[in-house]
Amino acid sequence: MKLGTVLTGSGNETLISLNYMPANLHFAAGTQFTSLKVEVVGDGVIADLDADGIDYVSRQNRVAGLDSMIPLANGLVRKTTTIRIVNSAAQTPDIYGYSKNKANIYMRSVQQKVLAGSGQDFDNFFTLGLPNFVSSDELNITYRNQFNQKFAPDDLRADNSFRYDVKDDKFDFYINNDGQKVKSVNFIPNTDQQVYLQKFLPIGNIKG
Repeated sequence: MKLGTVLTGSGNETLISLNYMPANLHFAAGTQFTSLKVEVVGDGVIADLDADGIDYVSRQNRVAGLDSMIPLANGLVRKTTTIRIVNSAAQTPDIYGYSKNKANIYMRSVQQKVLAGSGQDFDNFFTLGLPNFVSSDELNITYRNQFNQKFAPDDLRADNSFRYDVKDDKFDFYINNDGQKVKSVNFIPNTDQQVYLQKFLPIGNIKG
């Protein structure tokens, strides 16, 4: 279902207000949007992504070509929702959304800055994207069996290649924790980096 059309021009913001939130958003932007933010009134921010974040989440959903797909929940959420999109070019893509049932779980997709030399721990995630991970950074993964392993970028790409498509680009660097075998991840970047987290959360207030 068409939800709206993005205003043309780099830096222009489009606001789409709905009395519900669809399970999925999708669109085809020739130049990826600068940002996308989805907020459910009373519950909080469900998606907060920059251009790399949109591409990363879409890759996780195996979307090919120009199409971007952002999952928001496992079904329709009947709560007031705002979608904010900042355009990046002279383009007017249409925004679509659909659901196939009622929801009881959000899939939250957000970005987070990790400061240079400052270790950040992550846990209870579905996926963790590290598109700017380089060999001078430090990545340590602790599994639920208490085994700990230090990963280089090439290790992470090789491990992902066993189960998922890799395309020899920066979006190959991610940790998929759909089986919850990973207990925690510690990431210490050499320079400030944006990372991207997806989490499953019950419908309700998720602020903070």
